Amino acid sequence: MAREEKEACLGQGFLSFEQGVAGVELLIVLATLGVLIGIVAMSLDDMERCARNREISAEMRALQVAIDMYNTRNQAHGAPPIPAQKTPVVVSTDDPLAAPYFQRYLSRSTKFRYTWEAGGARLQVAGP
Repeated sequence: MAREEKEACLGQGFLSFEQGVAGVELLIVLATLGVLIGIVAMSLDDMERCARNREISAEMRALQVAIDMYNTRNQAHGAPPIPAQKTPVVVSTDDPLAAPYFQRYLSRSTKFRYTWEAGGARLQVAGP
C-alpha cells in the first residue's frame, strides 16, 4: 500500500500507532486509579472501625460514671442497688424502670446495648 493510501485509511476510522499507545496509557492510568481507590476504601473501613470502637468506649465510660455516681450518692442514703441486667439492653433515660438509676446521671440514652451484674458491676457492651 502506498503511503497516501495508508493515511487515507487511517483517516477513515482505523487506529494509528499513536492512538494505540494513548489507549494503552489510558488503561494503565485507569488501573492505577483502581488500585488507589481500593487502598483508600480499605483505609476508610479501618477508620470507621476505629471510630466505632472509640464511640463504644466513650459511651461505656459515661455509663460507668453514671453507675458509680448512683452508687456513691444514692446507696449511701439507703436507695436500693442497681439490679443485674443479664439480657442486653439500651439504657434509656426515658424508661421508668431505669429512671431511678440513670435518668439523673445520663444526659441521653445509650446507642449500644449493655449488660451488668448487681450494683452495676462488670459492665459489658453487647452491641448496637
